[in-house]
Amino acid sequence: MIRVAIIGNSHIGAYAEAAETIRAAFPTVELSFFAFPRHDLRSADLGDDGWLRARGDHDSALPSEIDLAAQDRVIVAGQPFAMIGLNALLAEFDILGWPGTGKARRLSPALFADYTRQAVTGAAGRLMKWFGDDGQGRFTYLAQPLVTDRARPGSSKMATLAFHPAALHIFEQWHSALAATASDMPCPIVPQPPELRASEVFTPRRFARAATLPADRAPAPADHIHMSAEYALAHFRAIAKTWPELHNSPERPPGPLPIKESE
Repeated sequence: MIRVAIIGNSHIGAYAEAAETIRAAFPTVELSFFAFPRHDLRSADLGDDGWLRARGDHDSALPSEIDLAAQDRVIVAGQPFAMIGLNALLAEFDILGWPGTGKARRLSPALFADYTRQAVTGAAGRLMKWFGDDGQGRFTYLAQPLVTDRARPGSSKMATLAFHPAALHIFEQWHSALAATASDMPCPIVPQPPELRASEVFTPRRFARAATLPADRAPAPADHIHMSAEYALAHFRAIAKTWPELHNSPERPPGPLPIKESE
């Protein structure tokens, strides 16, 4: 069996919901999960023995600790990769030649590209250092999924940028920075595959978790930031293609996603 841990913030919920289908498609995979309390690395401790333990209250239904040393692969999901810094920068500056928001101060596109690359590289480096990742490929990192075009502007840092007048330029630079960081560090970042994108900026509406819930269970306002089990299964397939032990083994034909009675 190949032991795979999927850890991170609230975005791991999609993978937890898809766990049964992932196991069916990849029968040699043994999955386990861990959610950081308050979605923050600082809310957990990683011991020298490899155990990752929640600090303080842990209100998740998932385990409050996990032995990362016992895992063959670790997926760190839902990472912002400079989204906070980009929001702060664009709250102060417009970019020359791009659609703007009336800011008095402007940056050149080249300077913005350089900032984005350095910010993403810095975020990746901090993640690798925190996890003690030696760059040998045991860890895989996933950025937050793109929001759908039904997300509320301001409902997340990514949603704020998605509705910026220069969103297409911003996200082109961000995707480029992720790819360069994955190649150069090396930091194994598996991007959101083209089939899971409506554009450089948005995820197709049907992949939002809100789109899979009946009206009486949908959150208000609707959540178009977190994705569904269908999305998670498709992204896991993309991840598996980067792992020789899965890429070189036959995958079972995809079946329908399981429907839980509670849903």
